[in-house]
Amino acid sequence: MKILIFWDSIARWAFDDTWWWWAERLKTNYLWSYSETWIWVYNMSVSSNDTRGLLKSMKHDLQKIQDIEPEDVAIIIAVWTNDPGYVWSEILIPRVEFKANFKQILSLAQDASSKVAVLWWFAIDEWRVNPRPWTEYCRYNNDMLEYTQIMEKLARDADVSFIDLRTLILQEDLSDGLHPNVQWHKKIFDIIQKFVDKHWL
Repeated sequence: MKILIFWDSIARWAFDDTWWWWAERLKTNYLWSYSETWIWVYNMSVSSNDTRGLLKSMKHDLQKIQDIEPEDVAIIIAVWTNDPGYVWSEILIPRVEFKANFKQILSLAQDASSKVAVLWWFAIDEWRVNPRPWTEYCRYNNDMLEYTQIMEKLARDADVSFIDLRTLILQEDLSDGLHPNVQWHKKIFDIIQKFVDKHWL
């Protein structure tokens, strides 16, 4: 089985020099136990991605993998963090578009697999990312909470597995006000590994 991860920079890197973000931990864990679990992990995440970008690439990515090496797949989705960001004074992905995009994303995932999980979390230190220091024309605020609620309802309506990480994420787990630190990557790896072992093996 292949586990495909669709997210943004939160699955691509951690704020340290070990490169042990949670997706890499998951991949390495199943690589070591491949002879027992027969699981490969593919990190399809793209930094700064949003639901608009994922819609453009997801169908192609799923088809490419099945064309090259047909196999059962499981899908983890959490592309929403960048959608409620502001560029200058305009929100990047308006709520109506976000809802339509995410609904299509869930449909694509369910067409490809019966094993689909959505990660939900909400953690932001608005004081540190409004504006965002590394790109000052971008900013985030607590509009993110409304987007997570939209995503939760769509996932539940679609009867998709829902991994709720809210109680695990604290502001002190954020390296820059938005991205999680190494300790948090360890936490999410533990949660997802237990979920996969319980529900998908």
